[in-house]
Amino acid sequence: MSVLTIRPSAAGDECNLGAQVGAACPNHYQNVDETVSDGLTTFNYTVSTTYVRDLYNFQDHTSESGTINSVTVKFDVGTTAGITGYGKSALKTNGTAYDGAEHSFVGQPWTVFSEVYNTNPQTTAAWTWTEVDALQAGVSFKSTTGVDGSGTSMVYVEVDYSADTTITPTTLALTTTLYAPVLKLIVTPSTLALTTTTYASVLKLAIIPGTLDLTVTVYAPVLKQSIIPGTLALTASTF
Repeated sequence: MSVLTIRPSAAGDECNLGAQVGAACPNHYQNVDETVSDGLTTFNYTVSTTYVRDLYNFQDHTSESGTINSVTVKFDVGTTAGITGYGKSALKTNGTAYDGAEHSFVGQPWTVFSEVYNTNPQTTAAWTWTEVDALQAGVSFKSTTGVDGSGTSMVYVEVDYSADTTITPTTLALTTTLYAPVLKLIVTPSTLALTTTTYASVLKLAIIPGTLDLTVTVYAPVLKQSIIPGTLALTASTF
């Protein structure tokens, strides 16, 4: 499996954390896009005693492809004083916003909390790359004093996926098991797969460009294997 990490890249639909150290609304995303938390240096927070939410747009994926196993929203937490704060992750997909589980913290631990979505919560089906590109993520926070702030310095999303296996022109795999006297294998560019089991005298296999699969079973005697440029792998067991 592979993991793609994406970070805030533009303003989202909500900018309700009422205070910040750094860029003001609607550009709160600029305060939480770092790869390493900078604590109170850039920081979005609220003094509200009820939950308020920020959402941010994120980078699109680039060349990644394959089955998406999960999308995880991650964020760190801190307060402007030694109070208890409360925070949740936030996610918006297909027009619907969701808050994650509540987390409490004291002071400035900069602990990273996360919420895992194995499927898209709006469709209940596997995530698509189009949905990943369109999602918004962020945080919801509240304070306990109405004076001191509770918030975040870093928000990011991890996309766990099983990458596609891409076969490109030229031969990618050739596996042979040979019990024989003379065997010559010729594989020409564009061949994708050749599997042979041979017990033979004289065998010559030529594969024309565009051929996708060839399986041969023959009986016979010396082993010679020739692979034309473009072949990437040859595994042989000989007796």
